[in-house]
Amino acid sequence: MSDGHASWSLNFIETDLMATKSVYYFAEIDKKIVGFLSTIDLVDEIEISNIAVLPEKRGQGIASHLIEKIPFDWGHQQMDGTIKTIFLEVRATNLPAQRLYEKYDFDAFHIRKNYYTEPQEDAILMRRTKKISK
Repeated sequence: MSDGHASWSLNFIETDLMATKSVYYFAEIDKKIVGFLSTIDLVDEIEISNIAVLPEKRGQGIASHLIEKIPFDWGHQQMDGTIKTIFLEVRATNLPAQRLYEKYDFDAFHIRKNYYTEPQEDAILMRRTKKISK
């Protein structure tokens, strides 16, 4: 489930699934996994570490469906008024993904120069922050 850029190996995904801080969301069609989104829960932050959809299933709203599974309503977890943030990084040339994240109120806030390899490319760091009211 890659566009040819730095795809995750099955072994890496299996290992990551066992990590206590990792949470995976899956999209299925006809009992076949067609996409997934992985996150890492970091106390008061969540990092989207990967999102992938089969190439033949792209453009059907699957990535949106996966993003909507993230618990954006953190009120039950953060009752002290703290801020909860979701972070992600995306290739600078991946404009469709950037537009998708912007649709869900993510804002670009930093560029990591030459972060990606094969091909070498900058990473755009994006975040969505929510203030939790008491």
